[in-house]
Amino acid sequence: MREKLKCDRTKPRCQQCVARKVQCNYSLKLKWGGRPYKDKNKVINIPANTRLVDGILVAKHGHASSNGVTARKTKKFVLVNEKVAAKNNSSVKSLLVSSGKQLVPLAGPQVLDLGLEPTLESEFLPETQPEQDKSPSSGILVRQPSKKAYPKSVVHVFPSSLCSSGFDLLCNSWQYLDLFSFFINETSTLFTVCPTGPALNPYSTYLPQMAMNSPILMKSLVFFGSKHKKQLYSHEEQAGCFPLETSLSLVPEYERLTRVLMDEISLELVQKLANPQESLSEETLASLLVLTCTSIFFGDNQVKWRTHLYEAKRVVMNQLKRKLGRKKAVLHYNVMGDEHDFLGRWFTYYDVVSCLSSADFIPESEVFSRVEVDFCPLTDVQLKQAMARLDDIQFVSGMEKNVLAYLAKVSRLVFMKLKGGSSLGEKALLVDAFELDYEILNYLEKGEQQRDAIFQSEFAQDPEKLADPRIQDYKLLRVTNLIFGLTGVLLLRRRVMGMRQDSQMVKDLLRKVTNLINQDLGFGSLAEPSLAFCFFCCGCELMDPSLVSLRSIYEERLAMLGEKGVACAFRAKSVMNECWRSQKLWWDVLKENNSDICFAI
Repeated sequence: MREKLKCDRTKPRCQQCVARKVQCNYSLKLKWGGRPYKDKNKVINIPANTRLVDGILVAKHGHASSNGVTARKTKKFVLVNEKVAAKNNSSVKSLLVSSGKQLVPLAGPQVLDLGLEPTLESEFLPETQPEQDKSPSSGILVRQPSKKAYPKSVVHVFPSSLCSSGFDLLCNSWQYLDLFSFFINETSTLFTVCPTGPALNPYSTYLPQMAMNSPILMKSLVFFGSKHKKQLYSHEEQAGCFPLETSLSLVPEYERLTRVLMDEISLELVQKLANPQESLSEETLASLLVLTCTSIFFGDNQVKWRTHLYEAKRVVMNQLKRKLGRKKAVLHYNVMGDEHDFLGRWFTYYDVVSCLSSADFIPESEVFSRVEVDFCPLTDVQLKQAMARLDDIQFVSGMEKNVLAYLAKVSRLVFMKLKGGSSLGEKALLVDAFELDYEILNYLEKGEQQRDAIFQSEFAQDPEKLADPRIQDYKLLRVTNLIFGLTGVLLLRRRVMGMRQDSQMVKDLLRKVTNLINQDLGFGSLAEPSLAFCFFCCGCELMDPSLVSLRSIYEERLAMLGEKGVACAFRAKSVMNECWRSQKLWWDVLKENNSDICFAI
């Protein structure tokens, strides 16, 4: 066979070898036929110039084809122990549940763990039920958290007979299931400072659960997952290696699917907003927030993020008016609650941080559409109790709600500055800014002192408590909480007070923030995407010659975010370099280039 002669398979020596007087060798064994992925335990040798990256066989750039054969004709390789998920067939009556190494058909209210990559094949294996506990409030079965580790992200779903077309979309399309799973297991982790925090990640639980009953929200999550996955593959191609199958066949399919989804979402969203009842639904608000996040995440240079956020703001205000009647519409910030409270917190974050991290693109209508938020601040006693429980800082946003309340005050002063000062004049605005500056710094300092004292008295002397995995997460949350708070002070001094870039107060503040990032925030930390707006706002201010040595820290952090698929990080890095080159304020650079973008991830 190696001489390219037909073998008659005679043993121990074939007639061709006898005639040629050579040693007959049957060591090469070929296996033909069979459906792809049929043999789940099939083991193959990894071809030369290839490697496995996250379960995908990739080839170094330049080795996808050989001998003039086009890359599209490259043989498809079978991966070792390919994971299996749901069968993409319209007749599917249930999804499959991951339980160790076995897959279980879904027969009732269950927990769907989308930790597997979907393929075209599936197998029903013997039924085993994971350890579960029934929630008395909802009747939904949830996994018991481990004492040594936090629970994995899960999605609560109901039987197919109770699910609407959001669930049907997953049953009818393997692409939807693949991208929905990708959003839950990959994309959603970028929106929280501690994805493995003490509670379930709402972006991988609440949102997917709502999407099961809402086709437009399901499409919005799939749309986000498709863009993120494509962004990651594009970065891999630029880095010199790419998935053989994905880059050559699926990336154009992702692009096509993205265009189709955007058209369908836009049409359905317009129809929902025109309906008085559906326009005020939680699913409509969630879809608008997902689209806002998508536009921000990928650095959309158009006004889509602001358009979606304004529409979400209108929905929130109308919901409050319907609920409270003629009373003043006030949004209560509840850190513990259901999907409604989560959406309220998500909207509040965007409403605050988008103003702080964007340029002066404020239409007249925005002046009259500020949503009042009651952050329900904790008393000193309540705050100390929360510190002792290690839950005073939110694991999702990475800051205390009191710090977010301070950022909201900074945002309001920035907004008033853009309008031309307060009703009492420019002097009164500056007085408010100086008082707020002192109040924020004093609160941050006092809070850190209290946490140190509680740690020494409650944890330092107890080895068992020190072994609690929450301790390390809490250290990270303390760092992010400080970075958010100090960034708010920086914006207050620069955008409201108008302090010069060479001011010692500004430079000392920048050094303090940079030290926290460089020394206490691990490189490649899961908290980095949530801090994108801090990296951008602080990095752009490093214009003074004495701060040049700090620039590489911010460039490296933003580059790392780009590798994670956060496309707006590239835009942030570009604006940052322009600020350093031109010595201009970042909001002026954005406005000169007509770049209405923000970094409120």
